[in-house]
Amino acid sequence: MTDNIINNLPDEVFLEIFNYFNGKSLKSLMFVCKRWAEIISGHASSMKKLPVNMKKLLLDYNGNISHNFHTLNIEHINIFNHDLHDYLLISLGRSVQCLNISYCVINANHLKSLLENLIHLNELAITKSRISDDPIIEKVNENEFKIKKFKVTHINNNILKYLNNIQVSEMEIIDANNYKINHEYLIEFILRQKSMRSLIVEELNNNVNSLFLTNDLKHATFRLKKFTGLFCTNLTRHEFFNENLISFLNVHANSLETLKITGSSLSPNTYKFSISHLSNLYMLELNPNSIPQENSFYKNLPKNTNLKVFHIESTITRTNINGVLQIIRHYSNISNLMFFDTDEFISNDLFYAISHELKFLLNLSVLNFNKNFIPTHKIQILNSFSIKILNDIDQFLNFITLNNTLEKINVGWIKRDFGEEIVEKIITQPRLQYIKFGGRFIANKRIYEVISRDYKNLRTLELVVNNYDDIKNLKFIFPLDRNNFIPKCLYFEEFNDREPLND
Repeated sequence: MTDNIINNLPDEVFLEIFNYFNGKSLKSLMFVCKRWAEIISGHASSMKKLPVNMKKLLLDYNGNISHNFHTLNIEHINIFNHDLHDYLLISLGRSVQCLNISYCVINANHLKSLLENLIHLNELAITKSRISDDPIIEKVNENEFKIKKFKVTHINNNILKYLNNIQVSEMEIIDANNYKINHEYLIEFILRQKSMRSLIVEELNNNVNSLFLTNDLKHATFRLKKFTGLFCTNLTRHEFFNENLISFLNVHANSLETLKITGSSLSPNTYKFSISHLSNLYMLELNPNSIPQENSFYKNLPKNTNLKVFHIESTITRTNINGVLQIIRHYSNISNLMFFDTDEFISNDLFYAISHELKFLLNLSVLNFNKNFIPTHKIQILNSFSIKILNDIDQFLNFITLNNTLEKINVGWIKRDFGEEIVEKIITQPRLQYIKFGGRFIANKRIYEVISRDYKNLRTLELVVNNYDDIKNLKFIFPLDRNNFIPKCLYFEEFNDREPLND
């Protein structure tokens, strides 16, 4: 009888009921029956909460459009015409927060109108797309509108010219040899920004110099009032680049808080300027091969106590270790340190310096431990530790036992021989509350079975299972009252992205 009542309910009643479910639950409800799937997908634009992974809306175009939890993806559309434009505004206009346009030929007027009418848009990404050959620009609505993040990848003509009423907070530019951004329009676009706080530049090859041009007085061409972050990676060598970059950094020295500059084009002078003049930096990422090594440079340099986050993006070796040690002494208040691997002959020297110089270090992230590393120096108040590749289990256990202040541990990859005794030793750490493991299903299953018997002080367990091309996440939140915890028998198919099974 109950089935008959449910089957006879009109769509409007189901729609009203579905509005009380969150997006993750709606995703599951779509698989109950065909009718429910049609109700949810057909009325998604008017629902309060959109279902995750809603099925693609295939149109009569060479490309497709998909709508996935407030994200709209437009791909391989050769003619962005009125019908498509109107369809997007009418059906999805008020719900879209993130717009991705890839491999499309776009009419400039339609693009501007679409952006201006997506009233909740926060993020825009344009990849390998272009404006149609000879657009006739109409006056659509020249009122400025703001978005938080704007990313352009491999665009090969003047899209930025027609986006003249966008104000962005964070911008990311990625170019390649075959796709050259018109830097004149790029500079004009950046100059119009009133509140840009972060600029990320990757793989801008031959023309990157124009980003940091200086005038006859060696002053940067433009100045951003609220600029706080610059990330430049994979930059290649070209004339006057370092001089111009230093001028740009000098203009923004008082506001810059985050800086990442790596690539073969960077000179020691650029790094020296960054270390000696950018005193307000909060986060810094450098290549260890370019860090100044000479003691005379640091001798009269006052210590910088503002920097809290320091990343080293390449291997620390015997040839660059002195510069790294000097940096650690100079930025003595670092609380978050990340580096990749180290030469096997200097790892103990590095950890000795970390232990004795970084008294406020809370978070440490490494790629791995090499075979000669012996954990003998305690890091005083270390709270969180992450290691991507775990080669020597005994070495790892000695490290976390020595640093018994750890509350969070993240192990990126474990092997099959990760036995029960090892898991028990890890979770007996006195202050440990969060742990995350990655690896094959059989190893993660064993970990869960051991921890579920007695999870000690642990509050959160995350497992990332990687079985070839299939990656699944599982998160457990353990209750304070152990009587409320119900252990579960795990099967690989039950791993589901980002959904806690125990609350």
